[in-house]
Amino acid sequence: MALVTLANTKGKLEIPTADISEDGAIQLVVDAVNQFIYDRTGYDDVATAHTEYFENQQIGRAYELAHRPVDTALTITAQGRPHSGVSSQSWSDLVPDVVDPDQGRVYLLGVSNFFQSFPPIEPPNPIFRWQQPIWPVVKWVYTTKAKAGLAAWPADLIDAGTHWASFLYRQGLTSHLSSASLGPISESYAGRGEGDPIPTVIRSIIDRYSIKKVQWTP
Repeated sequence: MALVTLANTKGKLEIPTADISEDGAIQLVVDAVNQFIYDRTGYDDVATAHTEYFENQQIGRAYELAHRPVDTALTITAQGRPHSGVSSQSWSDLVPDVVDPDQGRVYLLGVSNFFQSFPPIEPPNPIFRWQQPIWPVVKWVYTTKAKAGLAAWPADLIDAGTHWASFLYRQGLTSHLSSASLGPISESYAGRGEGDPIPTVIRSIIDRYSIKKVQWTP
């Protein structure tokens, strides 16, 4: 189920359920808000297959995939190849480990047949070559879980997305909306940057859930 819904947005706008005269226009805004939040947070509202490419992934380090949560009940594969040249299509199977499926955090444990493979890029000292192989190109194939029902979404993210959709719809009608409230927080938009469609109070909540594809060491 989508994070922001037509019904919730109409409720925020105080439009009666029976009044369907603006449903089409509101739904366009709702769809745009949902897509932005999915892209920013890496969430999906339906189970979706993804293929993602990384550069210079190091075995033994953890990374974050662009989408989450990862469905560990389904096959998750990782493959690496020596370099990114268009003539190189020789992939080696790598051993993936999903350490935090909710956050999309994964490890590369090594190649599937380690004793017949060598790191495509070796550390300066050969004694460390078994510890720090680096694959210039790594392909991850995985499937995300569907966010089934509104209960699966963070409550503050639902509220922020719904508020933003209603804000954008009202702004489209008036062209000069200057303030809005989210819970106990009220914000004036008189000084909002030209071309920035996201009120700061809403952006701060979306950013809280934004996934950051960064390398980390536990």
